[in-house]
Amino acid sequence: MKTIKTLFCFFITLVSSGSNAADLLVLLNEKKQNSESAASEQSFQIDLGELLAERTHREAVFVTRPRKRLANALEMNEADILCGYLPEWLPGNFDWSIGFVDISDVLVTTLRVPAPSTLEDIAGLPVGTTMGFTYPEIEKILGNRFVRDDGPGAEANLRKLAAGRFNYAIVSMATLNYHRRINDLHLIIHPPLTVSKFKSQCALSKTGNVKLSDINKVILDIQRDGSLEKLLKKYNYH
Repeated sequence: MKTIKTLFCFFITLVSSGSNAADLLVLLNEKKQNSESAASEQSFQIDLGELLAERTHREAVFVTRPRKRLANALEMNEADILCGYLPEWLPGNFDWSIGFVDISDVLVTTLRVPAPSTLEDIAGLPVGTTMGFTYPEIEKILGNRFVRDDGPGAEANLRKLAAGRFNYAIVSMATLNYHRRINDLHLIIHPPLTVSKFKSQCALSKTGNVKLSDINKVILDIQRDGSLEKLLKKYNYH
């Protein structure tokens, strides 16, 4: 009888431990939060990570690494998932989720100059760009006529734009919407010209704690039930 009771207790313990899935290790870019828009983007990624963890019945644990170490961290199984990227931005042996967060890069132009109707109109003119970023759509059209004026980030470029350092800058629509909403830079601009549109994805470690099929199912679920839309509106992605 004692043996049966012991085996029963062991079985209950085994089932209970098996029902608790491992934590979801969410990778974040360890960048300096020296701007409100950068902090807002980080907060979005944290909220998204918590939502994905909740829907996969896990606890989110956040792992930060410098930008140059993100790919290595996933390949070395230091984290399970990194969201907000595309395969061409993060070369490596990963699984990639379906695209689900709409991202637009736009050309912002001050009223000091006429509004460009096409990218050809800015050929040979300095454009505020972010150091280390590539702009394949513009490079394809303008080639060596694409004159970059690199800065540390989108917010710095918008400040330079407002101060008259240059008349054009490329930023994400989410960043522009954020600064328009809080009106901290007092931007006086033409309607922005769309440079590129894409849907960002999540990169998954091939040996991580979560399967690609599970993440894709969760993404479809949060799209259907409005959870993703609510999160996007909270952070001005529309």
